[in-house]
Amino acid sequence: MKKTILIISLMMFLGSIQAQSIERQVLASSGMDSDQLSWTIGEFQVATYEQSYLILTQGFQQGYYSIAQKIEKKTDDFSIEVYPNPVREKLFVKIPYSNKSYDLEMYDITGNKVFEQKGVYHEVSIQMDRFATSTYFLKVIEDGELLATYKLIRQE
Repeated sequence: MKKTILIISLMMFLGSIQAQSIERQVLASSGMDSDQLSWTIGEFQVATYEQSYLILTQGFQQGYYSIAQKIEKKTDDFSIEVYPNPVREKLFVKIPYSNKSYDLEMYDITGNKVFEQKGVYHEVSIQMDRFATSTYFLKVIEDGELLATYKLIRQE
């Protein structure tokens, strides 16, 4: 009788035990220097928290960059300002005074050309609110030669 009560008590106790649950987390980054690539698969955005220069996005990772990043540079004596980045409405491209003209080409992340302007001498503004929220690459070209490529983020 004592064995039966002990077995029943043990079975009831074991039946009430529940395992701990672990929330899914994705911490993934790769890259060099300040460049970083993050990814998730099959998650929706939950929330984004910002504190000074730290950003935590729970769920789907969203890109955020604070400055225009020159990712390709063909010459050292070429200086250009591209701001603001991330951009919402207007992107400003400021080229030092020169007697040369430059061509600007912007490509989306899939490689499609979405903007082109030829004969830029000093400063130009690009209306970005007509483009989708995404990552873009701005190429600066002189006489058919690529001088620099800038990585840009278009935000809502």
